[in-house]
Amino acid sequence: MGSQIRTMSEKKPGKEALLEKVRKNDAGQQSENWGQDRSKTYVILNPVAGMTDARLARRRVDAAMESRHLEYEIYETGGGEDLQKSIRDAWGRGFERFLAVGGDGTVAAVAGSLANTHYPVGIVPAGTANALARELHIPLFFNQALGLALDSQARRRIDAIRVGETCYFLNISVGVTSQTMLRIARQEKRRFGLLAYIWKGLKQILAARPQRFRLQVDDRRIACRASEVMVANASILGLEPFHLDPAIALDDGYLDVCVVLARNLAEIERFIFDIVTRRGHLNPQFSCFRAQHQITIETSRPLPVQADGEVVGFTPVQVEVLPGAVQIIV
Repeated sequence: MGSQIRTMSEKKPGKEALLEKVRKNDAGQQSENWGQDRSKTYVILNPVAGMTDARLARRRVDAAMESRHLEYEIYETGGGEDLQKSIRDAWGRGFERFLAVGGDGTVAAVAGSLANTHYPVGIVPAGTANALARELHIPLFFNQALGLALDSQARRRIDAIRVGETCYFLNISVGVTSQTMLRIARQEKRRFGLLAYIWKGLKQILAARPQRFRLQVDDRRIACRASEVMVANASILGLEPFHLDPAIALDDGYLDVCVVLARNLAEIERFIFDIVTRRGHLNPQFSCFRAQHQITIETSRPLPVQADGEVVGFTPVQVEVLPGAVQIIV
C-alpha cells in the first residue's frame, strides 16, 4: 500500500541536556538517545494482522521513531505484493534495520527475505498467536516490543526452514494443524482471535483420522501412519502452554521431524495433557527424528501443508535446513 518516510534531524545536546540524560539513566529510566542504535529503519506493517488497529500502530511507530530522532520508513502491506523485492530495494537505499509489525506470517515473510544477510530483524508482535515472539521471549505488548526492537543491542541468530525459495521459522506440518489452518478464515482470526484456533482445532482433532506418510529425513526413509507430521524449528505449538519437546531449539542447526499417532479420544486427551505439561516427548504416541539437511514428506493423497500458521500448499513437500539464517533483535 506504499511507504511513508520520516527523517528527523538531530540537534547537538547542550550540557544541561546531557546532565539530564545521565540523571534519567541513573534513575533506571529509558534515555531518549543515549547509547542508541542510530540505524536507518524500515518498518513493515501488516494492517490486517490479528486484531491490529493499523492507524494506532502507525501512530505508535511514528511516536517511537520521532522521540529517538531516527530516520525511518513505514511500508504497509496490501497482500499480493513482492515483499522480498521491497525489502531488498530498502537495503539498497541504505536501510540497516528491519521491523516486522504483524503476526507470525508477517515475521516469517520479513525474516525470510533477509535470510543469509547481516541485517537484523526486530519483531513487534501484532498477530493472533505471535508464537515466534513468545519463543524468543519478546514482549507481547506493542510499545514494549517496539522499544526493544529499537533500543536493544542483543542479537540471536536462528535457523530457518526453507521450502522452495521461501523461509519459515516455527514449523511446517501436515495433518490436524494444517487441516485446522485451512478452515480458519482471516475474518475469524480478527473477530475471535485465539478462540478461532482453539474451536476449529478441537473440531479437527475429534474428526481426524490417521494418514499414511512416507518420510525421508536426511538419508533415512520412514513409512508410518500418523495424525500429524510436524517439522519443528521451535518447541512452541502456536499457543501457550502447548510445547512439543523442550530440547527443540531455534538455533541448534537442526530440524526435528515429529510424528504423532493418536487414534482415539483417550489418546488425544493424553497427548494434549502431555504437551501442556511439557512432557509430549515422553508420550508413547509421539516419536521424533532429527534432520541436519533435508526432509521430504509424501502422503497417499494430497494433504494441505501449513507453515508458520498459513496454508502454503499440498503434499508432497521438501524442506531444507538453513542453520543460523537470520539475526533477530532480542
